Amino acid sequence: MEAQELKETTEEIAGGGHADRFIKAVAIAVVICAVFMALCKVKDDNIVQAMQADQVTKLDQWNLYQAKSLKQHTYLVQVDQGEIQVASGPGPAGRSVVEAKLAKWRDMVKKYDGDKAESKKAAEDAEKDYDRLNYRDDQFDLSDTLLGLAVALFALASLVKSKPVFGLAAAIAAGGIVMGLAGFFLWHIHPDSIAKFLS
Repeated sequence: MEAQELKETTEEIAGGGHADRFIKAVAIAVVICAVFMALCKVKDDNIVQAMQADQVTKLDQWNLYQAKSLKQHTYLVQVDQGEIQVASGPGPAGRSVVEAKLAKWRDMVKKYDGDKAESKKAAEDAEKDYDRLNYRDDQFDLSDTLLGLAVALFALASLVKSKPVFGLAAAIAAGGIVMGLAGFFLWHIHPDSIAKFLS
């Protein structure tokens, strides 16, 4: 009887050692996921702030563009009226005054052409930068989603002591880490269909 008890105790210890290694592997995997998620979160928050700044810049520049268009239109109307006055044949003194005003108004029209071009370029640049940052934001978002799912599966794996569940969790975590690294290092990995579904 003592030999049988000794054998069972030995098996329990051996089994316990295997279980301990499994739990430690799960714990290490969860810590790796959590640390990587934290780093990605900091970077992603900074990217989101830059995206918000780009949105504000884009809207401000398009508003300036519209305001400059209205001012330019006012000067175009004045040019038309001045040309009508010149054509109606005012006296020499009146003609020189109108022609001086016409020159000034035409200069203002040209000035607003340049100003509008600057505002348009600034707005388009902000939009391009927003799109570039949004691409990276999607990468970090997907990384966060995959790593969160992996952590949940690691917890399930430790609860049911299942190596297949651990393997699935590890594969999903690897995908999350790859997406996070893509965000950090500007790799062109972007699952558009998943990003569209989640956005």
